[in-house]
Amino acid sequence: MKLIRTAALFLALLTLSISCVACTDKGNYRDDLTSADVILELETALAGGNGYTPVSDGFISSSNWGEEYTSLLDAVSDWEIRISENKDSNVDEFGVFHVKNPDRVGEVKSIVDSYIATQQLRMTPLLESYNPDEIPKVENAKVLVCGNYVIYTILNTDATAKAQNACKDALKKAE
Repeated sequence: MKLIRTAALFLALLTLSISCVACTDKGNYRDDLTSADVILELETALAGGNGYTPVSDGFISSSNWGEEYTSLLDAVSDWEIRISENKDSNVDEFGVFHVKNPDRVGEVKSIVDSYIATQQLRMTPLLESYNPDEIPKVENAKVLVCGNYVIYTILNTDATAKAQNACKDALKKAE
């Protein structure tokens, strides 16, 4: 019983410390850009790579994002997603969600994490048969939170680093 109480106390302290770190991080980022502004910075950082095209409004649907897609749309003020213009042979994809309420950032991140996990399950078997070189992009997909923005990337390692740095730079508060 004492072990259970100790474990519960440890988890409570860990949760508290994580939430405090998250609160601190939220203060380091601006909140006045649209998702389109941030996605433009991302595209600029990825210049010289593949061409990207915006997805349609219907992209965020239950077939792509699961049943939580309505919660996602309700939680964000705007969003932008880009996919490779050559989507038949290149799985590059990235997106930016501007969350309305800071209390819902974790919820949006969780939905994006679920989307990434689903994409990994869907795409990996297909890619094994026709384009195995793209599998690492899917396996190493990343989700980044910068204040009230949730950003995800399905890109190669170098492009992911460029994209994440571009987002951090664009969203960093001026000193």
